[in-house]
Amino acid sequence: MSRRRELAACAAFVITCAGARTLDAAEPPHEPEVPPAPEAALGDVPAWAVVVAVGLAGGLASNVAGPIGGLGGLGPALGASVERRVFERGWLFLDAGGSYARAADGWGGQARSFGLEGSVGLRHALTSPEVLEVSWYAALDGGYGESAYDGAGEATSARAGVEAGLVLDKAFADWFGLRLRTSLVSVGYARTVASPADGPESVARSLVASRSLEPRFALRFAF
Repeated sequence: MSRRRELAACAAFVITCAGARTLDAAEPPHEPEVPPAPEAALGDVPAWAVVVAVGLAGGLASNVAGPIGGLGGLGPALGASVERRVFERGWLFLDAGGSYARAADGWGGQARSFGLEGSVGLRHALTSPEVLEVSWYAALDGGYGESAYDGAGEATSARAGVEAGLVLDKAFADWFGLRLRTSLVSVGYARTVASPADGPESVARSLVASRSLEPRFALRFAF
C-alpha cells in the first residue's frame, strides 16, 4: 500500500513540474521599454541667417537725409542683416544699410543725398515657417545723412530712436527664402544742421514720432 502511495506522489510531482514549465514557456518574452524620441533640439535648426536687400532709395536716403531738403530722386540702396537664433522663435539681429539719390533741384542744378543707417533688435515669429512666417520686431536704430545742392549749400542730419514693425518670410528651401519687412511705428530724436551758401548756419533739433509703411524686399539665406 505504501509503495502505491509513493508512486502516486512521484507522478503528481512530475505532472506539477511539467505544468510549471508549460506555463513558463507560454509567457511572452519581456520587451524593454523604448523611451520617447526627444524633441528637436535648438541646434537641429538653422542658427544663423543673412539677409541681403538691394533696391531703390527713397528708402534710407529719405529716412535720414530727406527731411533736410526734401530730395525726391531715386537711387540705389543696399542693406544687409545678420540674424542669430536665441530661442525657438526668437532671433537677435544686427543690420546696416546705405543709399544714394540724385535729382534736379528745380533751379537748373543738381541735388545729391546719401544716407547710412543701422539697427539692432529682436524678431519674434508668430507663425510656423512651413507656409508663411509672420514676425514682429523691435529695434534700436540710428542714421546719418547729407544733402548737397549746387550753389545753394548743404545740410547734414543725424537721428536715433526705436522702431517696431512686421516681417513676412517665405521659405523656398531650408537655406533660402524671400523676405518683406516694413516698419509700422517709430520714435526718435533728430538733429539737423543746415549750411546755406548765402546765410548763417542753423541747427534744428526735434523729437519725431511717426506711423508709416515702408516695405522692403530682401533675400534671406539661413545656415
